Amino acid sequence: MFGVLISHFGLVLDRDQTAIADVLYLIGKFASPTFMLVSGIMLGFLLAHARNDTARLKVHLLDRALFLLIIGHPLIAVALYHRGLPLSQQWIHSFMTDTIALCIILGILVTPRLSTHPRPLGALALYALSWVAVIAWLPHGLGARIVKEFVVGTIEVQDPYAQTIFSIMPWAAVYFAGTVIGEGLPDLRVGGVRETGRRFLIGGALAVVTGLGVKAVYLVVRPVAWRA
Repeated sequence: MFGVLISHFGLVLDRDQTAIADVLYLIGKFASPTFMLVSGIMLGFLLAHARNDTARLKVHLLDRALFLLIIGHPLIAVALYHRGLPLSQQWIHSFMTDTIALCIILGILVTPRLSTHPRPLGALALYALSWVAVIAWLPHGLGARIVKEFVVGTIEVQDPYAQTIFSIMPWAAVYFAGTVIGEGLPDLRVGGVRETGRRFLIGGALAVVTGLGVKAVYLVVRPVAWRA
């Protein structure tokens, strides 16, 4: 939530403070993937903890997802209306809460039916497929471009109608990867607090190294993608 506050504070700064706003927005970018990952972890943990009594949990999670879509989206739309975005355009905008709601619905449908072992590969394949579509799928019509933004996203958003869209495929991949971590949390307690802490430190270090590696690859590939 601290990252969310920083990034959104940067968005509402005055135009004469653009440099500060850009820095705050950049610093706060860790909030969205962390939020999505933690949401997936919570789903995996709750499903693993519920074991065979998951019917009530699924109904509860579905209720939360529908609340985000039916109640949360209009409330955010009203807030954005005061920032100058007409309500007539907001039916084609999606927010992080919308994407999380869709991931929850997909999660309670898919996660219990798919074992833990193939799910990381499935999440990785889903993420890779979304990037293939980002690069290879080049629609021309406005409607097709908006659909692409909703499904897989683009490297650089060019349509003013699609400035606030959290694409479902890449974020769902992060969410499903989180469910695998969440399902493994009850087993971490077997080795005691010290062993659990050690595993979290190792996992965190690997995550940081992986993140830096992915960022480095992006910085190298980005100019090539732009020229293509």
